Amino acid sequence: MGKRKEYQVSLVSLGFIDENLHYGPFSRDWWETRCVKNITKTPILYPIRINMKTLVILQNIQFFVTVIQGHIGSLQQPGYICEAGDLKSAVFNNPSGAITTLYQQLFKNNTRFSGSLIMGHDKTEIGEKLLKDVNFRPFCCCLGKF
Repeated sequence: MGKRKEYQVSLVSLGFIDENLHYGPFSRDWWETRCVKNITKTPILYPIRINMKTLVILQNIQFFVTVIQGHIGSLQQPGYICEAGDLKSAVFNNPSGAITTLYQQLFKNNTRFSGSLIMGHDKTEIGEKLLKDVNFRPFCCCLGKF
């Protein structure tokens, strides 16, 4: 297995939780498990907050990735937009598409990025901030092998 690249990611804006989306019929789209080392074997779900914004610097360029409500396929799921300088990506249904497309447009290459790493999903401190003031968290149960 290859080593995973480490990115310096900053949480610029925490965003907010919408009760209808995060706890309603589309809630499964607004929570995700995170790869956090040495925490627990039980998956922890973290909210994908509307207007959450992260910053990562790649080749001395600031890339901001923002979560919005909706994308071309569904208005009830998260959408992702990436901005760098005066450039802005289209709305994607995943952060990988947003960052990769804009990066390739800027640098004219085929480099691809893991959107979850660019959003800081592997950072414990970002995960803790996302859980702040969350009174109820959905949970997963694994029964047997499947």
